[in-house]
Amino acid sequence: MERMIREIRSAESIDPASIFGSHPGYLKLNTLDDLGNPTSIEFFLNGTSLMAKEGTSQPESLTASSTDVSNLVFRQISVSADSKAVRIELEISSEKFYDTAILRKSYK
Repeated sequence: MERMIREIRSAESIDPASIFGSHPGYLKLNTLDDLGNPTSIEFFLNGTSLMAKEGTSQPESLTASSTDVSNLVFRQISVSADSKAVRIELEISSEKFYDTAILRKSYK
């Protein structure tokens, strides 16, 4: 959860390919790499594993092989006319986790 929140906060924008309001959700963020070049980061499920994929690299699992994610929902929130946020709903082993982050670059 912490990694997703950090990436949302530092993102330039939310890609329209993202899937909101349903399980399994898919979040694609437009961001910059360490050198300042445009790239993207994606969060999605592969079976019951939470995955992250940066740019053209191979997806990596963010959860242990013994951890089953049973629900992943992203919700896009308009904080103001210009500011955007993403709410994450994550369920792991019957435990529910929620968090929300505002894209810092969307502040006006």
